[in-house]
Amino acid sequence: AEDDSYFMNKQFKGSKWLDLLGSGGSTTRFSLPVDLRILEKMTPSDYLCSYCVICQQRRSHYSNVFSNLTKNRKEAISKTELIQGLINAHHQLLSIEQANSIIQLVELPTEWLVSLQLFGAMCVLTERIFGPSCLPFALRKEIIEVVDFEALDWRLRTCKIKDSLKTLFAQIIL
Repeated sequence: AEDDSYFMNKQFKGSKWLDLLGSGGSTTRFSLPVDLRILEKMTPSDYLCSYCVICQQRRSHYSNVFSNLTKNRKEAISKTELIQGLINAHHQLLSIEQANSIIQLVELPTEWLVSLQLFGAMCVLTERIFGPSCLPFALRKEIIEVVDFEALDWRLRTCKIKDSLKTLFAQIIL
């Protein structure tokens, strides 16, 4: 009860409240399918939409940012809105260049519209890649994720996945 009152009375400023996201047993992580051959037909955006597990707290935050971008006019955002959304989701701690590098990594086509699901996954990817250097609320790898990606090169030896997906995996496991 004493611990609860501390958090009830604490004033969180800026992005510090995100330090609490993902706590309480919820996890945000990347996973892999049991049958890795499924990956052969996937693009990086397909993978992120299907295998990025986002905890409820983070999903709510990303949904709020996404809603502010769409103003309820549509269910997807453009690449220009995506850049602003990635920056907004990370409380202006992300640069335009860093946001663009995430978009390049995911290999979004020029006219692609981004759904809420993909937006959330790209936010998680952003935290994973740039977190240690510039985001104080960066995600830590869960043990199950470390096990999933252990010896990934060896596990994929019989699969022919796209080079862009291999590049994405290399960034995730860093």
